[in-house]
Amino acid sequence: MSDKKPTPLERKERTAILRQLHQPIFDALQIPDAKFIPKMVHHLKGHEGLYAGFFESELDHQDDVYTEMVSMDMESEDPDRKLFRIRCNPHFKDEYPISDPMPNGSVRYYVPFDEFEEVKITTPKISTKREEVDKLDIPNDPDKDLPMDQMTMRDYAAIHMREPVSLKPWLNDVIKEANLKPF
Repeated sequence: MSDKKPTPLERKERTAILRQLHQPIFDALQIPDAKFIPKMVHHLKGHEGLYAGFFESELDHQDDVYTEMVSMDMESEDPDRKLFRIRCNPHFKDEYPISDPMPNGSVRYYVPFDEFEEVKITTPKISTKREEVDKLDIPNDPDKDLPMDQMTMRDYAAIHMREPVSLKPWLNDVIKEANLKPF
């Protein structure tokens, strides 16, 4: 930990580095430009529990805010690197404790940590066992070569894993042949 606060440019750079881990989650949620603001979580004098301070400009919008717990130096404080969502609250000015005004007049609104929602993305496990794949009752036209935008996640996994787990027999045959040849 350094003795001085990070400059605004350093904060921006460190935020970008922290965001890299979470970007696949934002992409999966179809919000690639999600508002991500890492924050320090701490006790607030006169209040029970933990809080994170946000400026009005960080909360005064119509979008949820995503955060990760960090130190004052903008280093992750969580070995699991959990991502949290703070739901948009149009009444935040009336509901959250507020800091004393800073010399520039700005204040912080303290969001209780118990309002943070951990964001968890689960991905379905793709079976590589042929007998389990064959049990699935999904209509399939083995003679039809579909456009790329109709490729299923199973097809994508089959190609990238080089395993014949697609529900398209012709694709499985291509994968089997490719497995016989070196890349």
